[in-house]
Amino acid sequence: MRVLFSLIIFSFVLFSCKQNEKSLYAFDHWIANEADQTERMIDIISHIYVAPPGVPTADRLLAEHRAFYKVESSKFEMLHYFIAEDGQHFFYIQRPARNIRNDVRGVGGKFYLAQDGTIKDFQEVFVTPMIPYDNVKEIGELLFDEFVTTGNVESALGGTEIVEFPDGRAYYSMEKLEWRYN
Repeated sequence: MRVLFSLIIFSFVLFSCKQNEKSLYAFDHWIANEADQTERMIDIISHIYVAPPGVPTADRLLAEHRAFYKVESSKFEMLHYFIAEDGQHFFYIQRPARNIRNDVRGVGGKFYLAQDGTIKDFQEVFVTPMIPYDNVKEIGELLFDEFVTTGNVESALGGTEIVEFPDGRAYYSMEKLEWRYN
């Protein structure tokens, strides 16, 4: 009976730790206010998504385009978020993909906040291929801990099944805030 009781207690503690581990990467763990979450989503989306129609990519971050990204934000979902001790923010977000199958992509990135609350040193670190939503979620579960711990996803590079970019041809330009080809 004692062994059974101990096993039940151990299982409960283990389950609680797992739940806490998952909630550590929850967006609302780090940003509790829903309005603030929306603003942060718009900040990130404006960095990773297409420019509004007729707007050059270089101008997509201007304040007058936030309304476009706010409308588009319903197509995105923050799957994982973490703020490191040094203030670096890590994210893994689901975004629409441009294909006829309604697939999506996962995007992992990182940045810091400037004193005025704006994003600085933004970098997309990896992008998944265009795949179904459930696969994007699974990839996030697999890679986000490594990403937060090491700042990269080296273990997944080399094939396009999990990470499409970066690869031997494409790299992320922090100057242009977009993927570029060599």
